[in-house]
Amino acid sequence: MIRALFLALPFLNAYAIESVASGAKVYIHPMGGFGTYVSAAFRIKEVPLIVVTDRSIADYEIVGASESQKASWAKIIFMNQTGSSEEASISVVDVRTSEVVFAYNYNTGNSFRGKQSASESCAKHLGNHIREGGRLASSLPARSAEAIAATRAMDYSASPSGQRAAARERLEVEQAAAVPKFPLVRFTSNPVDAEIEVNGEYWGSTPSIELSRFREGSLKVVVKKQGFQRWERQISLVNGESRVIHAQLVPEPVDPSRPRILGLQ
Repeated sequence: MIRALFLALPFLNAYAIESVASGAKVYIHPMGGFGTYVSAAFRIKEVPLIVVTDRSIADYEIVGASESQKASWAKIIFMNQTGSSEEASISVVDVRTSEVVFAYNYNTGNSFRGKQSASESCAKHLGNHIREGGRLASSLPARSAEAIAATRAMDYSASPSGQRAAARERLEVEQAAAVPKFPLVRFTSNPVDAEIEVNGEYWGSTPSIELSRFREGSLKVVVKKQGFQRWERQISLVNGESRVIHAQLVPEPVDPSRPRILGLQ
């Protein structure tokens, strides 16, 4: 609301609702390249603020915009005007309250140093405002670790690297959802070392490793071992389940009429 009021009244050169604290930390937004000029102007005009590159630890942030327009050939020939037309505005925002506490607008039709003149004018007026206000950074309430972490997380999610990471995460989730999770099956028996057949195909001996090559549906499982009765079951599998199929083998009955050799039974 305050910023909108300021922009709607271009005849106001500077506007402030409270003193910006001297020695406070400030983050300068890129502003389409104008932020670099503003940062340099802060050093030239000795603005009593500490410029930081991590927005999450800043007390204030500076937003704004600038526009340059080179002099037309008509102005150069008929008006002897060789400088550019410059318009720039900055707003100092208190990160704790999101309020615009200072704003300044620069507008000239014949600037010989372009954006440099605009940025130095912004820096000069902000510096004067801070020195006249007499407020110190020690008067500002401390920012909590939670607030700093929340700002850092929000800035990362909005950054190009954060957006790329989010896109990769979404892609991984979509790919994982698209790939069917086949059943994991392990075969065991008592006694061990029995042959495994699934749908008539040999699949090794018990105990087996976890097998993931089966598909959802019904399987005919046969487990057999010499001297034991054939173990046979119809098993239904569901995608995503992990299952152990155990065969308890029963010894074959002894035929008393069959000749036996002692020691080989």
